[in-house]
Amino acid sequence: MSDSEILQAAFKQARQLQALYGDAIPWAAIEKGFYYKGKKVHFASKAIGIFKPAAMSKGLISIKTVIPKTGRFNIYNDHQSSDDFYHYSLQEGGAHQNNNRYLWEAQSLNQPFIYFHGVSPSYYSALFP
Repeated sequence: MSDSEILQAAFKQARQLQALYGDAIPWAAIEKGFYYKGKKVHFASKAIGIFKPAAMSKGLISIKTVIPKTGRFNIYNDHQSSDDFYHYSLQEGGAHQNNNRYLWEAQSLNQPFIYFHGVSPSYYSALFP
């Protein structure tokens, strides 16, 4: 399985989720992931925002911004600016440390990925090429 093939399968499944749910895809649907060549591939992780599934060798499959539930605090300053750009906060530990390195790796490879952008608690829009 090549990373490119996995990403194309992910984009295809994400389009199907968009067709079903529009711009409010429930976390439960994202969490199910998808199957590619008989193997389950996860879209994202509930615990982390930058996600590379084990099936991929380089880069990542998605990043995620959450809208916290009432009473919870978001430690990241992810936001959409007035000029329609999305600003994504990296994980603590340095730009090229921890899971941040997957994001930089994707950039160096010019590799696309999915941005699960929180629209309300546990609901996301999927932005991808």
